[in-house]
Amino acid sequence: MKQASNTENILESINVRPVEPSDGPAVVELLNAVYGNWGDLACWEWKYLQQPVDFVLKSFIATRQDGTAIGFFGANPVDVHFQGTIVRGAQTVDAAVLPQYRRQGIHTILGKCALNAAAAENTILIYAFPGIYSLKVNQQIGYEAVMFTPEMGKVIQPGKSAVLWLRRLPSTLASYWRWRFKRDRRAETIADLADLRAWLLLVLSWISAPTWGCRMPESQQAIQVLDRFWEEFDRFDHENQPRLGLVKNARYLNWRYMQHPRHDYRCLGLFTGEQLKGYCVVRLDQDTAKICELECASGELSTLPILLSEAQTLAQRAGCSALSIWQNSNSKKQAILRKMGFITPFKLHRIFSQRPGLASQLYRVIIYSIHLPQGSRQALNDCINELAISMGDSDLV
Repeated sequence: MKQASNTENILESINVRPVEPSDGPAVVELLNAVYGNWGDLACWEWKYLQQPVDFVLKSFIATRQDGTAIGFFGANPVDVHFQGTIVRGAQTVDAAVLPQYRRQGIHTILGKCALNAAAAENTILIYAFPGIYSLKVNQQIGYEAVMFTPEMGKVIQPGKSAVLWLRRLPSTLASYWRWRFKRDRRAETIADLADLRAWLLLVLSWISAPTWGCRMPESQQAIQVLDRFWEEFDRFDHENQPRLGLVKNARYLNWRYMQHPRHDYRCLGLFTGEQLKGYCVVRLDQDTAKICELECASGELSTLPILLSEAQTLAQRAGCSALSIWQNSNSKKQAILRKMGFITPFKLHRIFSQRPGLASQLYRVIIYSIHLPQGSRQALNDCINELAISMGDSDLV
């Protein structure tokens, strides 16, 4: 009863309201306190004030009586292809509560406010990519897990990968010890554990499905390095629209990659004359090159090995030891990725999914559909397995 009373008093002393543009500095300070190196005010403005759509969604903030921000729940509006039409969508991101205010219902209140506000704007697809330890709390506010993120990887410099992993192993094990026995929940500790999980999955998959001898094809075809996306990409998106997936026209692609205030992306386009045959977007991290987008025109799957070969060349020149990409298991592109030496821990996912304690440690795609009429909800569920997602659809890269 005493704990319940304390929680009630705390909730009575905070104010939950929609975020205003002037809240930017306070939210940035909060997110950096919770996540570590989240970003600066330019990142906030790009992400929450400059979205490339024609509707607005509300994010919510929790403050103390003195105005100090203690919690935040963000919602980004997106246009979505859904069964041949374009509908409103939302990705919830950057949910954060200061450590001393957690386990008191603040996240739940903020999340429900944001989800109800999105539902009021006739938003059909509401989705998120929860972190390793946030699946359960998202399920508590109405989300349901629908699939694992279908990550595939390729080690392009095995020796360097092994050296890097061994160098980081002592600090990573120390982070695990602090997390397990000292209840250390700082952002850097969680990041270390996430990194360990990713590398273990990649190593286990590599052992279970060795790809020695797989080589990228050599090609003399010219690939353009793009400095912008233009109207040709609108037509490309229209002709290749998935049954369920984000609208990726020039407006969206320029905002997502060319205008990002912090990250540098390499955008590659493959053309025959002026006709776009495919494109690829790569982010070169310190250790792993992440393929954010990989698209080809209908019937032009032969362009993918050329784009992948160029992506691998970029990664090797940058000193990266591995390539990573998300790709649905039912996509024709996955077979090509396998031939190019990419592997997936899908078998491990099947094993993990049979054990809830393990499954909750993997990233998942989650959706919120409670707000939809029964007919719309059933239509969404019918095509959820065809959801076309890329690493760039998340805010993880």
